[in-house]
Amino acid sequence: ANVDKSLATVSLINKTLEDNPIYSTPILVIAGISHNSLRMCLETLLMQPGVRTENIVVAVDEKFSEPLALIDLFGFRGEKTSSSSTYMEHYEKSLNKIWEMYPNKVKKK
Repeated sequence: ANVDKSLATVSLINKTLEDNPIYSTPILVIAGISHNSLRMCLETLLMQPGVRTENIVVAVDEKFSEPLALIDLFGFRGEKTSSSSTYMEHYEKSLNKIWEMYPNKVKKK
């Protein structure tokens, strides 16, 4: 049964691409209030060939920390952001969080 199968990433078929910077680029997922949408997003990420789970960060508003168990199940990193009153504020806090976590990957101007 599929229930007993572990969630795992898809291997990269073309091994010459392994050192491509895209595979070490952090991916930020900003969780909303829909657990089903988050699950589908995480499933899609997991199916991408060559994706590295350690590079995927899912930001969760501390008021809605229930998704952390789901995020953990996928092997991704869940990060709480301080409580936000609007989605825009949550987005801003999430972006700031990932820039703090990956200071060497900050966007170039």
